[in-house]
Amino acid sequence: MRARICVARSRRTTLGTRATRSLTENRDRLARDIEQLRDLREGKKVDQPHLSWSWSWDGFNDTAWNTARDSGAISYMDPDAISGYATVYIQQEYVNKTATAIMINEESRAGAALEVARDPSKLTAAEIETLLIRSAEIDLSFGTLQTTMKQLDDMYANALKGS
Repeated sequence: MRARICVARSRRTTLGTRATRSLTENRDRLARDIEQLRDLREGKKVDQPHLSWSWSWDGFNDTAWNTARDSGAISYMDPDAISGYATVYIQQEYVNKTATAIMINEESRAGAALEVARDPSKLTAAEIETLLIRSAEIDLSFGTLQTTMKQLDDMYANALKGS
C-alpha cells in the first residue's frame, strides 16, 4: 500500500504542480482583468480590451485510495495510517470540489455583465464596479484555494512519513 501511495503521491505532485500552475495563471489573468476594469472605471480608453472569466483546473484523483479500499488492501494497514490517508483524501476531495465551484459558479456570475455588454468599453459605471468587486472576491477565493492546496501538500508529506 505504501508503494501505491508513493506512486500516487508522485502523480499527485505532478498534478499538484499543474493545478498550482493553472491556479497561478488564473490569478494572473484575473489581475489583468481587474487592471483593465480599473482603467475603464477611470475613463481611460483601453486599446483592444480583453476581459475573460474563463479559467482552467487540472484536479486531483483518488485512484490509489479507491483501489486500496476496493481491493481490501486497507485491511492490512495500521489503523493510524488508514486514518491519516483518509484525512488526506478527504482534503483532496474538498480542494477539487472547491476549485470546481469557483471555476463554474464564479465564472458565470462575474462574466454575466460582460456577456450582456459584449464590449467592455460599453459597460456602465455600475457594471464595472460590480465586476471589480466580484473579481476581487474571486481572487480571494483563489488565494484561499492556494493556501488549502499547500496544506494538502503538507498532509501528503506527513502521511508518507507516518506510513
